Formats: sequence, structure tokens, C-alpha cells
Amino acid sequence: MSDTGGDAEFRDFVASRSPALMRLAYLLAADAAAAEDLLQTALLRTYLRWMRIRHDPEAYVRRVLVTVAVDERRRPWRRERATAEVPEHPASEDPLTGVDEADRLRVALAATADHPGGTS
Repeated sequence: MSDTGGDAEFRDFVASRSPALMRLAYLLAADAAAAEDLLQTALLRTYLRWMRIRHDPEAYVRRVLVTVAVDERRRPWRRERATAEVPEHPASEDPLTGVDEADRLRVALAATADHPGGTS
């Protein structure tokens, strides 16, 4: 979109409605940084369709905010939770036990391959 009356209208819309839209974004995201990202995404999508939706842009932006927030919550990486400490192996289990067993199995299979039909 070139810098026309549409761009000026969009800038005016953003300047006047951003505080209210930011409040909605914060309610949806529950985090200030995530709310800013959410609003930026919604405003970008609005700008790309400005000429078609400029008769009622606020309703469009609000709908985009909700849709993007729902999409973000569905992302698989959101299900992972950060922890303060890395979980350790149980004290009773040696973490190298599996490696030792795999090595013994590999040696036994190699011996069997060298002597088919025989046992080691």
C-alpha cells in the first residue's frame, strides 16, 4: 500500500485505538511482552486488509487478537514448562548402566556374527 489516505487513516486508527486494543491483548495473553507481540501481529494483519475492512476496523482487530491468542495457545511448545532445576537421574540408577549393557550386547552380536551357529 503506498502512502495514501488509507495509510493516514490506518495511522490515525492505531494512534487512537492502541491503548484499548493493548488492554484486550493483555487480557488475552496475561503477559505484557506477549500482549505487545499479539497486538503487533493483529495490527499487521489489519494493515494488510485495511482497504477492505476500514469501515469497521476495531471489530476486525479484536477478532484477529482473539484468533491469534487461541492459535498461540495451541502451539506445542506452549505445553513445555520451564523448571528452576534440571531433573537428575535417580540416585539408585547409574546413568552409564544402559551404555554398558548396550556395549555388551554389541560385543555379543559381533561374536555371533563371526561364528554363525556357535555360542559365545
